[in-house]
Amino acid sequence: MEDVALAVRVKPLRKGEIKHSAKGAFSDYGDSMEDLESLVERYAKKWKLWEKNAQILVACSGGPDSIALLSILDAVSRKGESCIKVAAAHFNHEIRGRESDADEEYVMTFCREHDIPCYTGRGNVPAYAKEHRISIETAAREMRYAFLYATAGNIGASCIAVAHQADDQAETVLMRVLRGTGIDGLAAIRPKNGRLIRPILFASRRAIEDYCEQKGIVPCQDLTNNEETATRNRLRLSLIPQLKKEYNPSLGEALCRLASIAAEQTDYIAEQARAAWNRVVCGSGDDKIVISREEFLALHNTMQMAVLREAVDRLGGQMNFSYVQYEAIQELFLPEHKGKALHLPGGLFASSSYEKITLSKGEEQPTLWIERPLEPSGITRIDELGLSIVCEPAKPNEEVKGRMEILVDAGGFLNPRVRPRKNGDRFAVGSGSQTVKKLLIDRKIPKEKRTEIPIIESEGTILWIAGIRQADTARPINGKAALRLKLIYDKLPEWLMD
Repeated sequence: MEDVALAVRVKPLRKGEIKHSAKGAFSDYGDSMEDLESLVERYAKKWKLWEKNAQILVACSGGPDSIALLSILDAVSRKGESCIKVAAAHFNHEIRGRESDADEEYVMTFCREHDIPCYTGRGNVPAYAKEHRISIETAAREMRYAFLYATAGNIGASCIAVAHQADDQAETVLMRVLRGTGIDGLAAIRPKNGRLIRPILFASRRAIEDYCEQKGIVPCQDLTNNEETATRNRLRLSLIPQLKKEYNPSLGEALCRLASIAAEQTDYIAEQARAAWNRVVCGSGDDKIVISREEFLALHNTMQMAVLREAVDRLGGQMNFSYVQYEAIQELFLPEHKGKALHLPGGLFASSSYEKITLSKGEEQPTLWIERPLEPSGITRIDELGLSIVCEPAKPNEEVKGRMEILVDAGGFLNPRVRPRKNGDRFAVGSGSQTVKKLLIDRKIPKEKRTEIPIIESEGTILWIAGIRQADTARPINGKAALRLKLIYDKLPEWLMD
């Protein structure tokens, strides 16, 4: 299939003249107003942006990009072979007062004149931003996309078309380079992402402005786009023009080409990672993925990172992750990090045991170790915690020294076991009982550390929340034999340092 130029300048060409695209393909141009429309059709086929008979909801602010997109898709829908239906959606952010209302009226009028179904919504973005303590830009995006997805669901639209174009792509790539990114970040904006499609991502801003002019469309203008307060505006208005003038006049095309190459390589790496997935993953579910240490370490570093990104993505945490977090998870696979864990963004946890690493999500950190018998006369070792529990007969009238040891009734020390905390655990306090959870909250033990605390029990009854509190019924009886239990850590854990 013939490639579409990454950045197109729409203008009449003399008969027989051809234009060279940014990727090396050639495109013939006929009538200038129809060029962008036919290129969008070809671009949509190349990237499979929509299926036959698709209902497409076009996000339209009234600005040049979105009104051109709406006009183009409306024109495409009126061609007999296209078999698509188009509707428009406009969200009033209530940021610019009368100007915002004027934009809404403009879109509604355009749709009436072109017989396009139009759906509108509005929301107080400044109030939402203040309530959720986020920026105006983030609040506007969240509210707008919530409206778009809800509207698409209500009308049965399979696609939501948004008007990102080639200059947006170039700005995004440059911004990510400046902030720091990997190859997947360089891929930047994709033509299709789930239900979101970007039919004019290949076209330059100038091409779109020319299209509007030749069609007689006078778009709305958001004057805030000319203010150099936002980072993207400063890039567009100052940095990119300077780089074009002093270093590369074709900077936009070069950045778009970089994004295209990065996207192809990222897709290939992801494909290879999916092939490796079945070898390295030894268990998975909605809230947990278990990865074999041996199989993972046999992968190339690039594949390791790709597998981790796939795992985090499946658990719903990728939006909050940086390369630093992926590196931290990767280090857990090294032998010297057995028994360690990470509390990660988005409510995710990573924990390392002897043969595997577990990634999970939930309110509390996953258990790093499993229940085991407690040696009633000797030493029980828990390597995952770097802990030895010594159990030995106590001398008559012996007293404990600090919270790292207790005395228990030897006669009642039957079938002793040591285990992590369980939901609903209770221990004896006076004539009643208390939940272990409340005790840990009262002692201000961090949530992510609570599964590290050993629970010692006898015949299913909790004797000691080790290092924190002994059950009242577990104390030795005067004149009867007692046992001394003592904790010996390789390195004292943080929760025991207070």
